[in-house]
Amino acid sequence: MKTIIIDSSVYVPKQVVSNDVYEKKFNLEKNWIEKRTGIQLRHLAEETQSTSDLAVEAIKPILSRNSEPIEFILCATSTPDSLLPSTANKICNKLDLNHDVFCFDIMAACSGFLYALSVANAFIQSGLYQSGIVVGSDKMSAIINQEDPYTCTLFGDAAGAFLLKKSSHSDKGIISTVLGSDSTGVDKLFIKAGGSEIPMTSQRLLNNEHYVTMLGKEVFINAVNKMTSMIDKVTEKSGLSSKEIHYIIPHQANQRISDAVYDKLGRPEHVKMFSIIKNHGNIVNASIPVTYHCYQKEMSSNKNMIMVSFGAGFNFGALHIRT
Repeated sequence: MKTIIIDSSVYVPKQVVSNDVYEKKFNLEKNWIEKRTGIQLRHLAEETQSTSDLAVEAIKPILSRNSEPIEFILCATSTPDSLLPSTANKICNKLDLNHDVFCFDIMAACSGFLYALSVANAFIQSGLYQSGIVVGSDKMSAIINQEDPYTCTLFGDAAGAFLLKKSSHSDKGIISTVLGSDSTGVDKLFIKAGGSEIPMTSQRLLNNEHYVTMLGKEVFINAVNKMTSMIDKVTEKSGLSSKEIHYIIPHQANQRISDAVYDKLGRPEHVKMFSIIKNHGNIVNASIPVTYHCYQKEMSSNKNMIMVSFGAGFNFGALHIRT
């Protein structure tokens, strides 16, 4: 018995912001952003749209196409609607699933979606539940300083969702998972104020302490090393050789990071490493489900796919899925 992805869906906001906008705003050299990141475009939500709104739009098509009841909704997000209640509760309320499912949030920065997939897989593998939805949704434009060219040019807004179910197929679905943390990274990618440690005040708001702070070089090095290590560990756990990997979906943080991971793996010609960074930027917890949705028709059956992520904390992980 395996957990399989029955259906997927995504929501991407209509508003598109090109690099030209930022190059003019910050007086940047032409193609400076793309050379550093591989990003050309990003989609930004409207001010009136919340993280739960994005998630709802991603989930609706799945519900319309699948009539069987679901038992849970897990929401991976770094930009919750509010501190209380959970964004998952907001999602269920907006979908009128108030009494039919249980739900909760998972926060593990950019690795949250893979963590949520792992939890959902454990639920289904244990036999406690038969089916559920995992959604990754983030409105990063709400927590990024739009006057900082080193961060606002990187991120976009989006949501992506998977419908998971138990399958009798023994050779398809989620084969193995590996998760990890290195908490020496807590001060490398963070938001200083707004939590119980440093509550928000008017002065801290004026100091922009409610926005993301990132030490780019340290994050880059750790992302490359940890994602490469996770790929090695999950393939070893599944009993695969490196030659048996067919597809890799990395977290879409930065094209240079993905390229460096590919280099560290030896640039294997038999592996397709998928990327949507060019037209979406870093969409955090929506990154992996949106990439999967965009490329699933290009994936053949009975192939080995690795999903791998890295995020603040540091948290990281990988899943091996047999297509």
